[in-house]
Amino acid sequence: GVLVALAVDQWAQDRRDRSLEAEYLERLLEDVRYDLEELAFIRERSTTSTEHARLVLDRAWVRSAPADSLVGAAYSASITRAPDLSRATFEELVSSGRIDLLRSRDVREALADYERIINEAIGLYESVHHGILWAWEWIPPHQVEEYEVACRGTNRVETRVVLGICSYDWAMDVESLRNEVLQDGTRRRVRQIANRNAAAARATGTFIERALELESVLVEAQPGR
Repeated sequence: GVLVALAVDQWAQDRRDRSLEAEYLERLLEDVRYDLEELAFIRERSTTSTEHARLVLDRAWVRSAPADSLVGAAYSASITRAPDLSRATFEELVSSGRIDLLRSRDVREALADYERIINEAIGLYESVHHGILWAWEWIPPHQVEEYEVACRGTNRVETRVVLGICSYDWAMDVESLRNEVLQDGTRRRVRQIANRNAAAARATGTFIERALELESVLVEAQPGR
């Protein structure tokens, strides 16, 4: 009777473990798919910022650019973007000691590889000093998201920098912005940010490759396949 009771307890524990494993596998798959969307946006944003920096560093373009295009390019060239990756499920597995619930060696290795790549390269996304303070201050915070959307979906750099969303009197102080953009100190900061964004775009491509590999492994590990 004792042996039977122990066997029943073990069977019940195994069922709970398998149910919990299935839940974690589903959550991990949701997390990596969120990451893929986020990383695609960050790569595009980093690439766009680098393109806008080239415009801002072109003295002839700065002197002749329309005010809204100048502000848009200056703003874009002045910022870095860090990906907001979903780490909650993985961190919960590690901190709770439940990582062993994942029976698939392929899943565990893919997770470890993904985390290693992120930890090695995440410093590329650290913020640096804003390149052009004027442009940063001119765009109202509640319109930044609209601006981000407006900058996407076209291959023409000049089109992506136009800010039709802001009801700002572009005639005010725009010459001050032009003068600041042309200063050597500002141009050095813009180059620094452009280099950081170019490196971040390359790193993001590596992240996406690892995320796609992890997604494939997790799909194969889902119960019922």
